Amino acid sequence: MMKMKRQKAKWSAVLTSAAMLMINIPVSAEEQSQYINGVTQINGYTEFEQPQVIENQDMAQLGYSDIRAYEIENAGELAWFVQHFYAGDLETQNVSLADNIDMSALAAYSWTPLGYYNVETQTGKSYDGVFDGNGYSISNIILNQINGVDLVSNVSEEQAAVLGTQLIENIAQNALAGVFGYIGSAGHVTELKLENTSITSNADAGVLTGRNEGSISACVTSGASVTSSKSDAFVSEFAADNENRIESVYSSNFSITNMLGEDAVTPILLNYAPGYSSTTGNGSVLAAFTERKESVENSLFVTEAPAGVTVLDTSQFADGAAAWSLNSGFTDPKFSQLMGTDQMPVLIKKTDESYSRVYKWTLDYADKAREDSVVYTNGIVPDTTGNGSVSAAFTERKESVENSLFVTEAPAGVTVLDTSQFADGAAAWSLNSGFTDPKFSQLMGTDQMPVLIKKTDESYSRVYKWTLDYADEAREDSVVYTNGIVPDSIFTDGCQWQMAGADGTLTDVVSGMAIENDVTLIE
Repeated sequence: MMKMKRQKAKWSAVLTSAAMLMINIPVSAEEQSQYINGVTQINGYTEFEQPQVIENQDMAQLGYSDIRAYEIENAGELAWFVQHFYAGDLETQNVSLADNIDMSALAAYSWTPLGYYNVETQTGKSYDGVFDGNGYSISNIILNQINGVDLVSNVSEEQAAVLGTQLIENIAQNALAGVFGYIGSAGHVTELKLENTSITSNADAGVLTGRNEGSISACVTSGASVTSSKSDAFVSEFAADNENRIESVYSSNFSITNMLGEDAVTPILLNYAPGYSSTTGNGSVLAAFTERKESVENSLFVTEAPAGVTVLDTSQFADGAAAWSLNSGFTDPKFSQLMGTDQMPVLIKKTDESYSRVYKWTLDYADKAREDSVVYTNGIVPDTTGNGSVSAAFTERKESVENSLFVTEAPAGVTVLDTSQFADGAAAWSLNSGFTDPKFSQLMGTDQMPVLIKKTDESYSRVYKWTLDYADEAREDSVVYTNGIVPDSIFTDGCQWQMAGADGTLTDVVSGMAIENDVTLIE
């Protein structure tokens, strides 16, 4: 994406190709005018675009006093934020994503985690902002702790050997690995999806974070891979060390590789879901799901999950139970799943105007010979017979239902109508279509809804359907519903009309009208 800089002049963060020290140089308006994916080249240096600061009202609703946030929408802006996080000159640590971000443009650099924590020294730098993903994704992050050239650190021993530069320790090396290296007690990461994250680590690693002392909610990791050179390394889809709270998260298509090989001493990677035993901290986990792995080369994948974590086969995500559980802690849903189409829950973007919320139905049968059961649907009451069919069913659309969302994506055979749409007679006609004797009446212009006919009723207002087939091909054919009389507006319009059923002339149907067109009466 190419766009104009938001400010006419500023200081620009740049990277050298060797030592990777962050340098600030003044840049003219002409030099900084165009960026591609937030990245440009100036005098041989790589410059990242500075994101704008906005007010995020969602943070106010969550009770945060600082509602400022950097609005980030591309790879360069995210890299700029990471650099200035370590420089210590950010206006705020809060972030609000405004688009999906693909980090492929910076594949030459190793990702620098937001924060770092060294287990041996128990020191580090924590991320203490609110990182609001707004349902968007960050894809193709590459973190190489061992020999990668990262965004802000000086060079490590391995880097120095390759580049021929002075040895200075890499921030990320020997620290817990993760996209967020260290989430502090005030840090909160929410509604974020990480796709195709690649981590090469010489320490314990969590795809989303190395250490969590804050909170993580409504997050997804998909397609992540971790390669470790540490014997008995702890590897997690979310947090290597969880000291506080993780809620409503799930992971799919996660893979791990042990670099030590079969001939090394204890070549085992212990891969647990977040929050397992004392080795991963003392935090709590609620509504977390991870995809079961049958085997991992040179590793042990443990499926005996701790409290709050459920291990599912891939196919088990499709029934909607996981999506419902992921939403159970929120008033507004964070995940959708179109039943029968989506095989996994889908993180909802805050910009989405519609989504398929999953509802849980407990079926308590009066016939106690039938076992009570639970089913999940997109808002329509389930067919309690299991595999039954629905024909000519109508329900009134709801704009809102307290503590609920009424989903209008109806299954086959069910039509959702606005209240006013019942008045045109179409629903009444359809409700009668399967019967010889009508079951519903509706006096057009008076009844706003179909009326169930009592068997004792001597008279009722049956609704008829007319198909208007105009001889003038420039006029669009149409359908109208009346109480049996041909609609007045078409008498002189060169139109043929039909009422499906017994054939006859129009005078046979409407007494006193000498019009010779053939009609067919609808039953």
